[in-house]
Amino acid sequence: MGMVVYNGDLIVAGSFYSAGGVLGDNIARWDGTQWHPMGDGLGPYIFCMTVDTISNILYAGGNVAWTGSTPVEKVAFWDGINWQQVGSGIPQVPNLQTLCMCKGELFAGAGQSIQTFPDRIKKWNGQVWQTLNSSPSDGGVYELCEFQGSLFASGTFDEIDSVCCYWALAYYTDTTTVGLQSLPTQSENGFQIYPNPANYQITLVFDEKLRETTNVSIYNTEGKTVFEQNFKTVSKEINIELPQNLKAGVYICKVIKNGFQLQQRSFVLE
Repeated sequence: MGMVVYNGDLIVAGSFYSAGGVLGDNIARWDGTQWHPMGDGLGPYIFCMTVDTISNILYAGGNVAWTGSTPVEKVAFWDGINWQQVGSGIPQVPNLQTLCMCKGELFAGAGQSIQTFPDRIKKWNGQVWQTLNSSPSDGGVYELCEFQGSLFASGTFDEIDSVCCYWALAYYTDTTTVGLQSLPTQSENGFQIYPNPANYQITLVFDEKLRETTNVSIYNTEGKTVFEQNFKTVSKEINIELPQNLKAGVYICKVIKNGFQLQQRSFVLE
């Protein structure tokens, strides 16, 4: 799922067999006028794409297992005619969710899974896949982003490399992992989000009963607010119906109670 611009064209990935009447197995190219197939496509599920703007390479990944009749292990690149597996692939990644270029290298992040998989961030250096020295001890990685030369990660983890990560956010600079500092908490009253991963109905469960008007806002990893509402209730819970048009991914929940902001929480929308 997703869209990227590559060589001036729009690349669209999803769950489809054709685009504008043109056969395209889950991925197709729009040149501004018409749709074009991209080889034999990829399947069964594409979760992420990224472009290496230096080497001009398009990557796509997810729970990818094939292109046509050719096996592919999770990540592939477009050679202009066909999709090719990246190196030997990364079959040990159970739930690849995100791809990102950082300092000329490709990084892949794995989401939370029932399988035991400690190395949730892998790096392709152009020759082999490597395990990043720092990876979450639990939870999953759902977004990776390069910013000012550092690799930022977001997901459902609580720590990386024994570094506490507030809101499941951290950044990695070659050999060092740093947990992003939380905003000052002006109230001892905390809260949790259930279920997590979530569907379109979530419940905020507070440590103490609410007695004032409580403002709840939810925003995505780009900082865009996707939900905001004031609640007036004498309860320890707030039930929220999320907008149905939200995409799967990581979201941040901010709560302001009686003028005090509580520590923010992240959750994953499946």
